[in-house]
Amino acid sequence: MFGFRLTHKRITADTRVSSSKRMEFGSVEIPPTTDTSPRKMSVDRRENHATAIEIRNAFRSFGGQAILRDLSLEVRKGETLVLIGESGCGKSVTTKLLAGLLEPTSGKVLWDGRPVRGRPENERRRDRLRLGYLFQGAALFDSMNVFENIAFGLRENTTLTEQQIREIVFERLREVGLTDNVSSKCPSDLSGGMKKRVGLARALAMSPDIVFYDEPTTGLDPVMSGVINDLIVQTQARRHVTSVVVTHDMNTVRRVADRVIMLVPLNCLTADESQIVFEGSCSEVFETDNPRVSQFVRGEIRTGSVSSRHESRECNAA
Repeated sequence: MFGFRLTHKRITADTRVSSSKRMEFGSVEIPPTTDTSPRKMSVDRRENHATAIEIRNAFRSFGGQAILRDLSLEVRKGETLVLIGESGCGKSVTTKLLAGLLEPTSGKVLWDGRPVRGRPENERRRDRLRLGYLFQGAALFDSMNVFENIAFGLRENTTLTEQQIREIVFERLREVGLTDNVSSKCPSDLSGGMKKRVGLARALAMSPDIVFYDEPTTGLDPVMSGVINDLIVQTQARRHVTSVVVTHDMNTVRRVADRVIMLVPLNCLTADESQIVFEGSCSEVFETDNPRVSQFVRGEIRTGSVSSRHESRECNAA
């Protein structure tokens, strides 16, 4: 399967100080990147075509409103796949299908080539532990402090001792650039950027093989957005995980993407048009002559599209 492991490696966060980024109390500096060119996949990763997760001919509706129609895509092992598209196109719904948090109305989701539907519940639960998920709003438990949030999955799903759990929690905090004293804080005491990093620490606690990031920079200032983007890249490099990122932020696309897929809302398509209007490398998405894609990438408004977009109904996870 995904190569699930409960053993953990000691990872030391890089704590070099950078004068160009001022961080919040309780955090350590993460060296910024000065490279703004589109990310290029390494030869080894480009040649690895093994599929980790796949959706085949998936349909998904909410209350009679179709969000996904005959959608097929694959996530390749070791890559960072970025899903882009305007609100309501089904990006977050797609990631929840891939992660097994939702089921398609019809169609298939496959993990390592095997359909998820029909697996025994204990097998699905075990395999789901191999996935980490950073939710759009971090989704921390308000009634728990930072330590308890990160330790939650370890306590519920492993037989590790409290001392082992404590070591893992503090390692994950340092890995995302936070100091140990943050562990006693409540989510309400944290800034937006710190919540995102605690959410990532929790997602990494079980040493997942695949990590999902749902709008990781939404609501953050440009400096903190850059920190989160760097963490996504560092996590992939250190852990060799497969990553799926949902974003509107083209700076995130430039920084983290190996491959990009753009979705379009169904109400902007004819009945025979594919919901995927672009699939290609990071550099290709910025160079494409497809007007629908290039206008989105540049933040331009399509002629006659404003009213139709405002009239489109959004589902909770669009």
